[in-house]
Amino acid sequence: ALAVFLLLLLGMMGVSVSATLALLPAADEKSPYLQNVTQNSIVVMWETVAPVASKVRYRAQGDKNWTEAGDAGAVTIHETLLGGLDSKTIYEYQVSQNGVDQWIPASPPVFKLAPDAAQPYRVAVYGDTRTQYDRHARVVQAIIGSAPDIVLHTGDLVDQGKNYSAWGQQFFTPAADLMVDTPIFPVLGNHEYNGSGAMWYYTFFSLPGNEQWYAFSYGCSRFIGLDTNADFSPGSPQYTWLNNELQSSAYLSSTWQIVYFHHPPYTSGLHKGNEEPVADYLVPLFEQYGVDMVFAGHNHHYERSYRNGVYYFVAGGGGAPLYGFPNVALNPFSQLRQKKYHYIALDFNCPATTLLLNVWDYDGNRLDSLAFFPKNFSIYLPIVLKNSKVL
Repeated sequence: ALAVFLLLLLGMMGVSVSATLALLPAADEKSPYLQNVTQNSIVVMWETVAPVASKVRYRAQGDKNWTEAGDAGAVTIHETLLGGLDSKTIYEYQVSQNGVDQWIPASPPVFKLAPDAAQPYRVAVYGDTRTQYDRHARVVQAIIGSAPDIVLHTGDLVDQGKNYSAWGQQFFTPAADLMVDTPIFPVLGNHEYNGSGAMWYYTFFSLPGNEQWYAFSYGCSRFIGLDTNADFSPGSPQYTWLNNELQSSAYLSSTWQIVYFHHPPYTSGLHKGNEEPVADYLVPLFEQYGVDMVFAGHNHHYERSYRNGVYYFVAGGGGAPLYGFPNVALNPFSQLRQKKYHYIALDFNCPATTLLLNVWDYDGNRLDSLAFFPKNFSIYLPIVLKNSKVL
């Protein structure tokens, strides 16, 4: 979409098409991936080398007849909303490589829509996937093995978010097999702001709200994604939005309330960047409005901390070089630390009243395990099922 805009703009200025193309980054082909799933819709995105029409075909799994959707406008980065879907149906889909036919993948992947509050589901959480794409690929394969329904990413998807070429090698190629049938909801890390030029994050993802910070309901949960690189002090647009969201009917009616962003408020790790402002400005809101748990990244390891009824998890072992724990003395709330590549699996047993959290490394070893009960349940304190040794 950005490439087409530049072509039109520079064409109006009298610059030739060939000269304009020389100014643009060489396009990569990106496999189809899923975004912004709801109970009746989903977004399909993909990238083609040449600008072509956007064309998706889909059908209920096992049906013979396809339904097509898309747009005739020629673009390289495609974003097609499939709406009016049945929440109880499993669908399969393909996208067109040339805007006419040439349907891919050859074996149609499947997707399902968001569940209602009476169905169980699994959510995977990971982050800091930048730089070491081979390690990222191993974490992705482990996540695929756990078969989550959606994935949350805590930021730093690539090392330079304004560098177009970083996105293919470091993120989309390693994560392709996961994202083709599992919607992902990322938030901005500090590295998404690195480099020069446009922020490709907003081009490559289709997210709720203004995409910088947003909230969405999935099953019996409410998820809130924030941008801790931007101003979140009292009175700022992000703080005001969050304060309103924490009082919304969608938030208050959910069984589980979960917040995620990049900079952890409590950490024993190497980075001590935005942590104090997060603790000063956001933690009081989390405690006031009963947030169940908070996920962050930034430090490349796993850490569990607990303060005043809220659990704080650092899930930064998605592929970037691992960090140790040089600042343990500065985090009195730390309970468990692991210098491991990992992901977190959350099992929501709706409509029952438990949430199981398991942390796995990419070799299948369980690093941590807890069971949670809702705040209005007779028992709320989580039960530690497996408390690994501190490393």
